Amino acid sequence: MAQLVVSAEDRALLLPSVVARRLGVSYEKVMEWVRRAEDPLPNIDCSSGGKRERRRVIASEIEPWLQREAERTRPGARR
Repeated sequence: MAQLVVSAEDRALLLPSVVARRLGVSYEKVMEWVRRAEDPLPNIDCSSGGKRERRRVIASEIEPWLQREAERTRPGARR
């Protein structure tokens, strides 16, 4: 039986602040993308039940999401 090989980079979880720096946008913008109902930026809730929300963005999903986002926000795109 073949095994699926997953690299450490594919499993990497990034802080929203790191994603913001890499993409050149604000932390608030990244959190807006993470929290939105329709096609949010792929993330994992790492909260431990406390008051603070702790989200991590799935590194390997950023590029595919950005491509979908560009298509979605393209002028004349169907919504």
